[in-house]
Amino acid sequence: MKAGPSKEPSKKKENGLVETDQARDLSITELQRLVLLEQIQVLRLAKELLLHKKNINESDPKLSTLNESAETGNPIFMSLFPEQN
Repeated sequence: MKAGPSKEPSKKKENGLVETDQARDLSITELQRLVLLEQIQVLRLAKELLLHKKNINESDPKLSTLNESAETGNPIFMSLFPEQN
């Protein structure tokens, strides 16, 4: 017997996302609220990381090049700073 995803019936959408019964039961407003909460969380984390990077750069300029190279290609930062793409 295979152990797999939950036995909850799901339907594959055109965009590749799976729609579950739980998601179908939510209203559009509730789904939009969940998406906004996730976006806020991502922005908060990005802000924390940028502040941390700024503090590191101010304390030790040698580490600034390390931080810059670590961010290269990160999709979160690419979307936050499109002028660098």
